[in-house]
Amino acid sequence: MLITNQILEFGEVGVYKFNPTKSKLLLVACFFSFVAQAQWQVQSTYVNSKIGTGGINLLVAKQVNNHRIGIGLRVNLYSLAHKDDQGNIYTNRFYPIDFYQKFGLAGFYQYNFLSRLKPTRLYGFFDVQLAHGPTRNRITSPYITLPDGTTLYEESFERFGPFLWIENTIGLGLQLVVYKNLDFHAQVGYGLMSIIGDKRHGKDNTANLGRPFYDWELTYMFQVGFVYSFRKD
Repeated sequence: MLITNQILEFGEVGVYKFNPTKSKLLLVACFFSFVAQAQWQVQSTYVNSKIGTGGINLLVAKQVNNHRIGIGLRVNLYSLAHKDDQGNIYTNRFYPIDFYQKFGLAGFYQYNFLSRLKPTRLYGFFDVQLAHGPTRNRITSPYITLPDGTTLYEESFERFGPFLWIENTIGLGLQLVVYKNLDFHAQVGYGLMSIIGDKRHGKDNTANLGRPFYDWELTYMFQVGFVYSFRKD
């Protein structure tokens, strides 16, 4: 007789009902066992870029000789306060509204230079950050002019989007051993930020509202964080 979705405990006679907690613990144990055997790494990084306040990357990475590749989850950080009053439409204006917009994806490839200089590693990298959400823009407009010539302004806020934000950067980084399998790393890069959406923001032509569009800006990125290796050469 075929029995599905059930766990049979060794040393016991009979079949027990499906236990979700034990199944989850078993999957977690298998995952970490695989990661340890495959010489994988886990990485936590704070990211500061042109999109806004920043983000926290939680990544799984694999090191093969001088090559390293990783992918994982991005947790978007944001703030009501604007960093500047320069009238930017995209720069530092990302502001997620829905719950799913608080998360994104991240990935990277890096190549280690001067590998003989252990425990210090200098590397070049290519990084991709993906997020989805609208902007939050602070707008000031003349409201009234007083008899003495003083002009009072009215403050309002407007949202554009949502957009798909793709940040591609290349740059250099440094990785240092902190303790045994724990490393510290920092990197800086420059590249291109693509903004893709189905609603034009009105900067170029308000007659095109509602039509697909693509826009871009040059971007920068700074990352700092820690890397833990399950097995280290």
